[in-house]
Amino acid sequence: VPTQPLLKTQTLFFGQLEAGREELEKARTKIEAAEAIIMEIARSMDIKDGELESHVFRAEIKSKERVTWNTEELEKIFHEKDKLPKHIKKSLRVDKDTYESLPREVQNILEPARIVNPQKPQIKVRRK
Repeated sequence: VPTQPLLKTQTLFFGQLEAGREELEKARTKIEAAEAIIMEIARSMDIKDGELESHVFRAEIKSKERVTWNTEELEKIFHEKDKLPKHIKKSLRVDKDTYESLPREVQNILEPARIVNPQKPQIKVRRK
């Protein structure tokens, strides 16, 4: 059975923990709102990767995206004809570095099968 002073100490620390978590959540909300505004400004200036500057701050913006490939579309493009049993699954994809090194004409052929999913950008804000 905990003693009265121990219970008071535990209650104090639990209260501090709860207050800290509440403050952290408020800070996260403010950060997310500020990042959304920075991204809106960057979009209006057609900046995907780069910097925004004010008199006091500099924001570095690095866009992120995840690319997936539509296997059925790739099979149509390459007229894939091999017959596999139904219990065998295959997935076609193109490596990012390989895709980027391909000639533009080949990239244009593959484009209908390429699915680009934008991800949350990385934003670093620093004082000048």
